[in-house]
Amino acid sequence: MRGKYLVADPTSPKGFSFTGDPIPFDPGGVFPINANQRLADLDPNSEAGQQAQDFARVLTRMLTALQNTFGGNPTASGQAIGLMYRLESIGKELCAIEVVAGGKPTGRNAGPTWEFLLTSG
Repeated sequence: MRGKYLVADPTSPKGFSFTGDPIPFDPGGVFPINANQRLADLDPNSEAGQQAQDFARVLTRMLTALQNTFGGNPTASGQAIGLMYRLESIGKELCAIEVVAGGKPTGRNAGPTWEFLLTSG
């Protein structure tokens, strides 16, 4: 990470450089999510497990809508776009939930599972 904005720079061989203003970053504002989270890693009855299931269902519906869009039904694009916004919202909520295992907080938050469900029920 360079920490500065990319700006036009006539002195650079490529005409651009990372010499702009600093990009502010507050590591305290980053959720400590589990890397490579899987549905199977979460208690399905927990808040995190249920939110992760919801995320996976919406992801599956969104990918299906995109497949339909590019498979010859361009009107499905509206549904796909709506589901993208829903996925963003669910993902943010999911990342704010601390994972509880065996009734005890783990100190890590749930993360998106990126799993396609064969049945999105």
